[in-house]
Amino acid sequence: MTHPQTQIHAHGPGDQQEAPNVWWAILVLVVITLLAYSNAAHDKLVLDDKVFVGTESIVELEDTGEAFSRDIWDRESIKSGLYRPLLLIFFDLESRLFGDWLVGYHLANILTHLLACLLLFGFLLHLLQKLGGSGKTAMLAALLSAVVFAVHPAHTEVVNSVFNRSSIYVSICAILGLWWLSHWLDR
Repeated sequence: MTHPQTQIHAHGPGDQQEAPNVWWAILVLVVITLLAYSNAAHDKLVLDDKVFVGTESIVELEDTGEAFSRDIWDRESIKSGLYRPLLLIFFDLESRLFGDWLVGYHLANILTHLLACLLLFGFLLHLLQKLGGSGKTAMLAALLSAVVFAVHPAHTEVVNSVFNRSSIYVSICAILGLWWLSHWLDR
């Protein structure tokens, strides 16, 4: 019988290794990330947020396809050339869901950042174990890296400003892309 915090993994005939349960690490990462950004769930709009969410929002899509063909600013006076269809789609959905409840947009940012942190932890754990790291060492290294990523000051503006969420989407897509590549390199 195994200890509730461990699992037995067989790597070959007769080769068994104990791997720590990852749930405690995930809980630690979630708690630290949410505590670090608990002050970001405010009811104020900063910088470009004022144009994209709330009562003065310019994001009103007639259909989802429009997000793939329009400039993010969509104004005659401003043609930025910025192509952010995913951001426009989520702003449109959130404006329907949250309306003028500004805290909702900021909570969505925090949760999206948390998702990026969890994906980074999972990818690093997968990569370190794949490279032969022991269960506990790989998990601690992946957790420490993900925690540093989660609370790094470079993410402050990204998490606090709703408009900058596209940077979080880039992180999520990059991590998923590397994970997918790592999976297929074995084959």
